[in-house]
Parts: sequence; structure tokens; C-alpha cells
Amino acid sequence: MIIRMLHTYKNLFTCSSSATHNIKMKYRISIMRFLQLIGAVLLTTFSLFGQAQAAVISAHIGNNDPLTENFGLWPFNGGVTTTSLADDNGYASWQIANFGSPQQAVYNQLGGTGSWQSGGSGLTQQHIDDIQNNGFIMSLQARVIDGPIYDQQGNQQVGAVISVAGFSSVRFDIGLGSDGLGNTLVVVPDLVNEVGGSTFSYSPFGSPILVTGNDYHLYQLSYDPTSLTASLFIDGNLQATGYAGSAASGGAQSNNYGLAFASLNNATANFALAQLESGQLTIIPVPGAIILFISGLVALMGFKFKIA
Repeated sequence: MIIRMLHTYKNLFTCSSSATHNIKMKYRISIMRFLQLIGAVLLTTFSLFGQAQAAVISAHIGNNDPLTENFGLWPFNGGVTTTSLADDNGYASWQIANFGSPQQAVYNQLGGTGSWQSGGSGLTQQHIDDIQNNGFIMSLQARVIDGPIYDQQGNQQVGAVISVAGFSSVRFDIGLGSDGLGNTLVVVPDLVNEVGGSTFSYSPFGSPILVTGNDYHLYQLSYDPTSLTASLFIDGNLQATGYAGSAASGGAQSNNYGLAFASLNNATANFALAQLESGQLTIIPVPGAIILFISGLVALMGFKFKIA
């Protein structure tokens, strides 16, 4: 199809010097539209290619009960209430409310080599090998409805979290907190700490990232098994690199609970997606690739641009 389009546009590119100014302008506009079309096609192709090798390991989706998606309730939870929401700001989601002590309401992956449930918890050996060879993508779409204000110099309490552990000696987390003004603070912690046997603090790697409002967004960690670090993406935009996970107190970093998501610190949060895949998100220099691709096509077709 692209070759036929190139033949169609070849006559436009070789207009004579006697053409009128209006015709020249029309040709130039046509050329620009053609280049924009090629760019759009390439952009779509390269964007899809960036996640082509990902394979889902565990996932909660929409307002499905996580107990039907191969998750279990963490044995050490406090009080938990849940609600299935068919439409929350346009998203189907599962609401988790935590109360009492300890202040956690956690779902964790089942069926692995971990010992936290009778049938096994967390990652299987195949999952572990896959992540160690290919990396992981951990994705969260959630929002905090009610919970503590995140104070970076004080309590450092978040309300919604997603976490993975069991393939190395560290764990990787994304926490969502509130700034007290209706906005979301995104925290990737380098220390997760249980305080007084009841609450949980998330000490940030770098600084918390402010996201305006408390609507749903796509939060993702992409782990590189070569560097042993992860990068944070929000709605597909790179926000942080070099995150090496958290050395959580109490030995939790070595627990094989696999993928887990939770409301913490007596918070209520809605979860539209909590997912773990093998593979990595890739950053492809799309503009440069488009320019090289178009230049190559033009050279092959023998086009000659005449601007004057």
C-alpha cells in the first residue's frame, strides 16, 4: 500500500518550475500530509513492538473478585471490606477498605513456591526464571478514595499499593498517597517499614511524584534483569529510572508472595487493574526512526524534491 502511495505522490514531488504558487502550496501540503501519515503508521507499529514479548503472570482486572483470579487474602490482614463497582469514573473496579489493626488489607498471588498459603503462594520457579531472564512489567490502575495524607517528613503513609517479591532478595512497590488537596502522590519506596506493628510507611526513592486529581492512571514499573533496577512510567511516560527496590524491615523482601495489591493504613482504594507480566517496556527513538525510514524510501524511489 505504501509503495502505491509513493508512486501516486511522485508526480507531485516533480512539479515544474512553471507551476503557479497555489499549486506549489497544494503540493507542499500534500507532501506534509503524506509524511504525517507515514509517521503515524510507524509510531503505532513501534509502540506496539515495545511490549510484544510480555506474557501475563498474574492479574486482577476490573470488578472481578480477586478470589476468583487466583489471589488469596494475606493471612496477616486487619479488617477487610470489599465492594464490586461496575462503573467508577468510567472504570470497573474492586474496592478494598481496610480497618482495625494491623492496617492492611492485602490480596496476594497463589500457586507458587512460597509458604504463605496452604496451596503455595507467589511465583512458581518458571515465573522466577522468566523474570530473572526477561524482566517484569508491573501495572496498576487504581485510585485512593479515602486515606491518610502522605507526609514525606512524617508518617510517609500511602493508601493503595502494588508489590512483587519472590524472585530476588528485594521487593518492588508502587504506592499511591494523598497530598491532602485532592491530588495523588506516587511513591516508589526504598524502605517499607511496619511501624508499631500496625501502620506502614513508604520512604521514597527520590521524591514523590504529584499527579493532579485522584482519577485512574496507569502506573507501571519495568524491571531490567541486567541492571537489576526498574523504571517508573505513568500513563506511558517515563518518570524515574534506577529504582533498585526496597529493603523492607522484618524480612518481607525475601518472602515469595508474588504479585500483591492492597489498601493500607485504614484507607479505601479502588483497583481497576493489578497485573504482573514478564518482559520489559522499551523506549524506542521513534522520531529518528521515522526520519531514517522515510529518507530510505525516498532514496529508493529516486524522488527529487523541487521547492523553488
